[in-house]
Amino acid sequence: LLALPLVGLPLWLAVRTGLRPLARLGAQIAARSAHDLRPLQHLPPQRELHGLAQSFDQLLARLRAHLAREKALVHDAAHELRTPMAVIATQAHVLAQAPEGPARAQASEALTRAVQRAAHLSEQLLTLAALEEAPALHPTAPQDLMALLQDCLAERAAWAEGLGVELSLDGPDTLELPLDRQLLWSALGNVLDNALKHGCGPGAGREVQLRVVQEGGDVMVWIADDGPGIADGEQDRVFERFWRSPRARSSGSGLGLTIAQQAISHLGGQIRLGPGLHGRGVGFTLRWPEAG
Repeated sequence: LLALPLVGLPLWLAVRTGLRPLARLGAQIAARSAHDLRPLQHLPPQRELHGLAQSFDQLLARLRAHLAREKALVHDAAHELRTPMAVIATQAHVLAQAPEGPARAQASEALTRAVQRAAHLSEQLLTLAALEEAPALHPTAPQDLMALLQDCLAERAAWAEGLGVELSLDGPDTLELPLDRQLLWSALGNVLDNALKHGCGPGAGREVQLRVVQEGGDVMVWIADDGPGIADGEQDRVFERFWRSPRARSSGSGLGLTIAQQAISHLGGQIRLGPGLHGRGVGFTLRWPEAG
């Protein structure tokens, strides 16, 4: 009992003194507002706490980058939606004032197109947001890739026929793989839509080919067209959100290839840009691990 104060008091003082830098670091963090994501101003000199403070600063840096992307998405989305909303408002006014006849039919058609564009853009934005927030998936349920590709082509057969475009698929009869159908459908569909919308049609390409191969434990789907292609100076930008070539043959949201890239990355794969058919056009190679 006599020795306890002589041992306990120095021990308590040592612990209190040793934890004082940690308390200061905690107070520095607690004093911040919820919107203050700046790096810590004063890093503690102690080696253990210095590493902790650096890790905290790295977390803040990732949060700043995430918020910057979210702000850019909101800004770009507002900018992209402004045009169809203005068209909707204008054509609705014209439709309300126009008498029966060609003027009314023209306003009705323009209003329908603007509503469809706004709906498509909203759907693409929701898909992109879901992909950016979703964790990477590791699917185990086997799916027939060839059947999925055939369904994807069948859905666009009428569109391709109207453009005078021939769709073809080359690969094995069946290919069972563990994959997420929705993710792959989104990736393949957006690349196909890009080929039909920007690479094909009157005065442009007349053919879109899909080819499936297995190589080194990976699965590759090559989607190529024989259209006008993408200029060398623009190829680095094709996966950027809301980017559209000034030479684009038709309007679009500028999100399709971004969504395709995000979707294939969730399967552990990647998408590459390359040459198209017959020395023309553009080809996209979607590659992901065969094991899922």
